[in-house]
Amino acid sequence: MGLRRPRRGRAARRRPPVALTATPPDGFTGEKAELYAGLVGPVDFTVPTPSVVREGLLAPYQELAWLTEPLESEVAWLREHDARLRQLVADLHRPGRTRR
Repeated sequence: MGLRRPRRGRAARRRPPVALTATPPDGFTGEKAELYAGLVGPVDFTVPTPSVVREGLLAPYQELAWLTEPLESEVAWLREHDARLRQLVADLHRPGRTRR
């Protein structure tokens, strides 16, 4: 299925916009709540975030993140890829390098 051009004129006005957000509005008060409602309108449907994260369909947001120390093998992987990236950037900035 290819991309379709946006509708114009009356056809575009018939369909209401859809706003998808992973920001839970539950804790918003005052001005923040008004801004949220003004941007996306009333909430029509809420997906239970923990179950969607558990299924692997959504990355956890800050309140669900569990930060841990990386394993030594992960640290080694990060160091290796950091060194490779730094070498690539140095090579790309090397004087006299010709572009392909």
